[in-house]
Amino acid sequence: MATDECPKYPVVWYAGDELPTISGVFKDVDITGWTIELHLERPTTVLVKAASIVDAAQGQFLISWASTDLVAGKNQLAVLRATNASAEPQTPVRFLIDVEALPA
Repeated sequence: MATDECPKYPVVWYAGDELPTISGVFKDVDITGWTIELHLERPTTVLVKAASIVDAAQGQFLISWASTDLVAGKNQLAVLRATNASAEPQTPVRFLIDVEALPA
């Protein structure tokens, strides 16, 4: 899938934002023992954020931001990478995010 075919996340963040978080659910999947990461292609580096498992039995997870995570840039590619308890990776979701610079 080309980047221009990825959906745009419906939120615009500002550099340094810690909210809103990104929450997700693997419907009808128990994610006990899974590792879930978000890989974000920022303008000069790739950020890898580990998700917190909120409710493994219900498949719920959460991506939280630190104040240094989000840097200004349009159309930053975010790729969700999930690895199950058997160490089998999958990449179920790709989307674009926008991060604006704070006004002076």
